[in-house]
Amino acid sequence: MKTKQLFTLALAGLMIMAASLVTSVQAQEKYNLEDQVIHFRAMEAITWSIPMVSTKMMRDGLKKDAGVGLNDVAYFSQIQNWKERFTTNNNTTPYIHIFWNVEKEPVVVEIPASTKDVGLVGTLLDVWQRTTEEVGATGFDGGRGGKYLIMSPDYQGPYPEGYIAVQQKTYNGSTTLRPLIKDTSTDTLKKVADFVKTIKVYPLSKAANPTATRHVDIYDKVINGLPPFDLSYFKELHEILQEEKIEEKDLTFLGVLASIGIMKDVPYQPDEHHQKIFTSAAKDAHTYLKNSYLDRVAPPFYADRQWSNAVPHSGVISYMDWRFPNHVDYDARGAGYFGFYTSFRKLGAASFYLKVSRDQKGKRLNGSNTYKMTVPAKVPMKNFWSVLAYDADEATMIENMPKSGVASIDKGIGTNKDGTVDIYFSQKAPKGKEANWVPTAAGKEFFLYFRIYGPEKAVWEKSWKLNDLVKVD
Repeated sequence: MKTKQLFTLALAGLMIMAASLVTSVQAQEKYNLEDQVIHFRAMEAITWSIPMVSTKMMRDGLKKDAGVGLNDVAYFSQIQNWKERFTTNNNTTPYIHIFWNVEKEPVVVEIPASTKDVGLVGTLLDVWQRTTEEVGATGFDGGRGGKYLIMSPDYQGPYPEGYIAVQQKTYNGSTTLRPLIKDTSTDTLKKVADFVKTIKVYPLSKAANPTATRHVDIYDKVINGLPPFDLSYFKELHEILQEEKIEEKDLTFLGVLASIGIMKDVPYQPDEHHQKIFTSAAKDAHTYLKNSYLDRVAPPFYADRQWSNAVPHSGVISYMDWRFPNHVDYDARGAGYFGFYTSFRKLGAASFYLKVSRDQKGKRLNGSNTYKMTVPAKVPMKNFWSVLAYDADEATMIENMPKSGVASIDKGIGTNKDGTVDIYFSQKAPKGKEANWVPTAAGKEFFLYFRIYGPEKAVWEKSWKLNDLVKVD
């Protein structure tokens, strides 16, 4: 009897232990699954929010590194270089940056009329980098200049006469304006600086007697305006969320954010365990967005070349929103804003961009190699072309380089007898080819933008084709 009882008790004990073990394994599996969900949602949070966080980082970078505040006009007295750490900026025209917030009252941005020496193009953007209006030569004022009254989604008036009314869906907004100039000579850049100083920005309440606008020269200052792909990204996202108007379209995704501890009017306080998950998610999101931007944002522009357009394929009804008649291309939008900061309504009206990240054989471009690209003769354009190299990890000009690209308006650029132009991409300039050389960094992947300013129909018709890069070492 005792033996039978002992056997029964032992069997019961084993069953309890087995049940406990099963419960423990199930609990562990559940725990791992929950971590995976949080990791995934944190990656999705970055993909969703990167247009907004990028706007914040550029605004805050200008403030921290150059003393530029809201309603100030930041400009370059000379052509910008790699030190402006913004995504895919160029070095052929001196940018103008303005940031504002219209939560309390509207802001007026006065755009001056074009002169015989300096024109202007640009877009007014909300915090999501959606275009609210285009300005300057290809914009609403058509180069005649005008007073743009930028209003919040809550504004109820008054609406004074003589203004171009622009209503945002968000409180924060910005613009990056591009001067239209014939060259980058000292005389021309001086005229641009004088032109910039006629741009005015002020609250509507000061319209009768505007306070003087601050114009801040940010040339050669190291300004970090890049989104951080680490734990701090989620802090930046939480902060900009506190500043902004909540749109109905975002309510579902705000539920996703709430599930990882990011909410409006609630402190962001992740514990150590979740900090590790968020750090890993940020790293994975960077890899995903980088690869998507380099290879998947848009299909090849030519059937037989590696070059692609930098914007969505045909059928899109709202560029930079990636909005189609029955869906938003969510992944392409996130990847796109990993690679650039801007927006527009009229594709190709003033400039046209082609992008490439692989050589003729389909291999990723790497700064340890030497490449040659031949630009065909008679580029279909009214103005000029340029080709710039960008760090593939940051989508910004390659750091610490003496120059970032080559343009057809550069002094000393060599042209072949047939009108073609050979461009070299390498760590060191080929002897005698310095003007036709774009420096790269050893071991770092890069990509190119080929910009055509004043593009003509042969670009879209593809009767003129840009050649691929050929590895020569």
